[in-house]
Amino acid sequence: MPGRRCGVWIAIALAVAVATAVAMREDDAPPRAVGAPAADAADTAMPPPAPARPSAPGDGRAPLPSAETQTLETEQHAMRAAYHRALRARLAALAARGDAEAALERALLTPLLERGPWPHVDADTRAALREAAERAPGDPLVAWMEAVVCRPAECPRAVARLLRVDGDNAAAWLLAAGIAASLDDRAQALERLQRAVLAPHHVARGEAAMQAAWRALEPVALPPPSPALHRALARMLPDLPAPDAATQRGLLASTAGPRWSGLQRGSAWGVLCDPTAMRAAVRRDLCLRAYALQARSTVLVERQAALLFLCRHTAGTPEHRLWREPLRETLWLVYLTRTRFFLRADLTATIARFGSLEGTRRFVRAQGLSDRPPPGWLPSLSHERALVLGQVPP
Repeated sequence: MPGRRCGVWIAIALAVAVATAVAMREDDAPPRAVGAPAADAADTAMPPPAPARPSAPGDGRAPLPSAETQTLETEQHAMRAAYHRALRARLAALAARGDAEAALERALLTPLLERGPWPHVDADTRAALREAAERAPGDPLVAWMEAVVCRPAECPRAVARLLRVDGDNAAAWLLAAGIAASLDDRAQALERLQRAVLAPHHVARGEAAMQAAWRALEPVALPPPSPALHRALARMLPDLPAPDAATQRGLLASTAGPRWSGLQRGSAWGVLCDPTAMRAAVRRDLCLRAYALQARSTVLVERQAALLFLCRHTAGTPEHRLWREPLRETLWLVYLTRTRFFLRADLTATIARFGSLEGTRRFVRAQGLSDRPPPGWLPSLSHERALVLGQVPP
């Protein structure tokens, strides 16, 4: 389940790769300190981009004319350099400011310049997080972010701080339980899971990080969208609207959602709820209560995974009716993002601004559709359809 959850988040953020990621990759120059000058030779004399890969026979894409390919490469090259200059200038300004909010914004923006595979967290990001924690020791978002990326030796301190400043938040206890499970401490994971179901509320801090990234990008002078890139994408997606500055800002901010969600690590407590463990009535009750918390999450993918679990483990019982319609409504939104609005950058931008659940609902309504499924609608995937109907798929 952890891999699947993270995979869906990555799929949501795929619009970044399609619409702007070519312009967002770090060049081959050595990384510079956050406060380094905004422009240098690496920004203005970058190596030429690699030739575009031609379309494979039968892959459904029309190959771009050679002149258009060259224009696209040139525009992407210029956009990448302009993007790096703008972001580095903003990071330098934040470093000079030196307050807690500036440190948090640096932690959110620095990963956009990272080198290495996603979701690598570089030294500059960790340093900015440490500074933010020192300047604002009671900030629950900073504490959450530190716990999400803590190294094994750092996790006891990071988790203790998170639970000290955000102990009324079930999501914090679930993340702490997941971290313990990922470190093979099942006894501690179970204790934290038991504390989670007693917490008075559930707040998804990863989405708060995404929305904070949206605000942090507002002063950044992002380069204008590439007309050639939009024309190339329009060949595959004819209804794709032209990106504007707000959309590009949202695409970048959206990467903070999966990065700081903690879903992959935080969901590791699911090992406590395997079929064997849930044969015990006490454990079954605990697991259903824990997943019921996540079923009310504002994170669409977390909500989906929790509802699928609940419908599977309550099939054939009166409890199933509590979760059937919430699952159907959630899968309707997921269905629209996978089909009608697949790779819509403006959807991704709306999610970055308002969160995945509320943003998807707003976007769907803005397109003239209902965010509730039609009467009788069922998902097309057989296992999802079975769970909605109260059946256990094979």
